[in-house]
Amino acid sequence: MRKSGIAMACVLFPMTIATGMAQAQGMGGASQAAESGVTAYGGYRSSSSLTETTTGQNVNVNTGASYALAVDIGLDRNRQVEIFYGRQKTGLTSGGFSAAANNLPLTIEYLHVGGTNFFEGLGKGVYLVGGIGVTLLRPDRAGLSSETKPSINLGVGYLLPVIYLLWSIKYGKPASSNPWRATGLEWQTPSPPPKHNFEKAPVVTTPPYQYDAEAEEKELQHA
Repeated sequence: MRKSGIAMACVLFPMTIATGMAQAQGMGGASQAAESGVTAYGGYRSSSSLTETTTGQNVNVNTGASYALAVDIGLDRNRQVEIFYGRQKTGLTSGGFSAAANNLPLTIEYLHVGGTNFFEGLGKGVYLVGGIGVTLLRPDRAGLSSETKPSINLGVGYLLPVIYLLWSIKYGKPASSNPWRATGLEWQTPSPPPKHNFEKAPVVTTPPYQYDAEAEEKELQHA
């Protein structure tokens, strides 16, 4: 079986199990998160047609269920190396096929190595993903041979944690007016704030960034 080109589009729904690792950066001890994880995908793939090079006939690849598994290894707070495996069971149809040969069962498998770059930090906002590897086309009918072809993938996406958002909306506990116990005026107003921010004029008794009065007092004593 020969092909001159195939364009695949997919709608996949992911479920991710992630782990985080802190990496110390610089003399100041600042840390950046390098997250690694495993993501399972399930959904549907659709495609355009391919051309059989010996006859010039167009062959359609049917839409079908697909699943995939991605292993992401964190490099820093923006980048991950990814190993991706995908599998789809579909069928080939063509007006040039005989009735007996039409809707030929086909299994398509992908194995790619690449990476992901999040522009706003891992797990947030816009990201660019790409990889290079091979695609295995295996007809599920006796007498036909399989073929392995080089392939690449490139995509741009936007990560929105829908599951966490919906869970928080339904089950999340409302935050207090000052969950961080900060002393700045912006955290002293009620939530939601009234029209003029404060119901009465606030009284300032501490510095704006004093989170632990007892610790700060000890620090001043040792200074």
